[in-house]
Amino acid sequence: MGSSTKALKQFLAEHDVMILGIIAAAIAILFPFFFGAPILIVILGSFIWLDRKQFKQTIAELGWVGIFIVYSLIVSAINRNLIGVLATVAVALIALFFVYYRRKLNAELYVLLLKIFCWGSIPLAIMALYQYLNYAYTHGYDMFYIFKYHNIQTRAEATFFNANYYGLYCVFAITIAIYLFKRSNFKHTKLMSLLVFLLNTVSIILTASRWLLPTIVVAIVWLVFFLNRKYALIAMVVSAVGLVLLLFNPEILPRLTTLAYAFEDRFIIWDTGWRIFLTNPLIGRGAMSYVNYYYLFVDEGKMHAHQLLIDTLANFGLYGLMLICVSFSGYLRETLSVINDRTIRSEIGLITSFIVIVLFHGLMDMAIFWLQTGFIFLVVILVPISILRKVAEIEI
Repeated sequence: MGSSTKALKQFLAEHDVMILGIIAAAIAILFPFFFGAPILIVILGSFIWLDRKQFKQTIAELGWVGIFIVYSLIVSAINRNLIGVLATVAVALIALFFVYYRRKLNAELYVLLLKIFCWGSIPLAIMALYQYLNYAYTHGYDMFYIFKYHNIQTRAEATFFNANYYGLYCVFAITIAIYLFKRSNFKHTKLMSLLVFLLNTVSIILTASRWLLPTIVVAIVWLVFFLNRKYALIAMVVSAVGLVLLLFNPEILPRLTTLAYAFEDRFIIWDTGWRIFLTNPLIGRGAMSYVNYYYLFVDEGKMHAHQLLIDTLANFGLYGLMLICVSFSGYLRETLSVINDRTIRSEIGLITSFIVIVLFHGLMDMAIFWLQTGFIFLVVILVPISILRKVAEIEI
């Protein structure tokens, strides 16, 4: 026992505990949230303990994000929105984690985290395929079940609780895979990236999420434009032809034949979200307002308004939206200032692709507001430009 304790102390002395914690958090986030979330809380708790002497400074580093968190807490409390209060506390904890993340981040760690998220999608894709085939065969169907029936009873989720959340992660994984394929000179990295691309494409189909298809097209075209502009036009033409074929042959992919119903359903949800916003347009009703106030207008409840802008307005009102814009204005200015920098063009392409993915997918869904998808998104985009320059110089 004594030798084990001594070995542990020696290991911790030779390694940065916070960096190890960040790596552990990245791995844990790929497990179900009820497993990953407690691990994340323990890791953050250890960070706060190690940082206890300068914790006030850490809080101050939150800046406008911290002000927005206080705003969200107050608005949620005023509206007696307990779910909103709890959600805001969760956001505060995540914000604290990413203060430590940015402090400790280096080029090698960033690349490692990208590979964890990218290559970690392989076992999840296998898991999703197994779950689908198991359901199909145990219920008397064949492997093409998802293509033959409109009212399908199983959709790929892997460890992400919801098919749309998992689908967004698949888009993230494919985007990282394309970046790694372009940047790496190592054969095994290119092969792994190809495998990730193929498996996650299958997983996206198995999620039967209609909006993921145009999202992945937009993501690929955007990223290819940064990686190699001469191929961007080819990607656009191929994507356009593919989308036209799907419009005339919607039965090729799951649930496309019911697209009109999906839009009708979304319009009702958006209208409800907008009407919730109008009940308090200046300050909103607090986080998660849709699930708390939908009953004022409709009978069927949803977790959110399935639209990024409408949900944000319903939650935080016009003042809250302005606070969010101010909170991220510095980051956006910094990113846009180097968008044409050729030395980090691939890295800027990756980051901006993630932002475009979230904004485009947010037109129809709110899958980014989930612990796993949100965490991965923030890990990828919240990297200082100075670190990106070093990433661009190292072998991947």
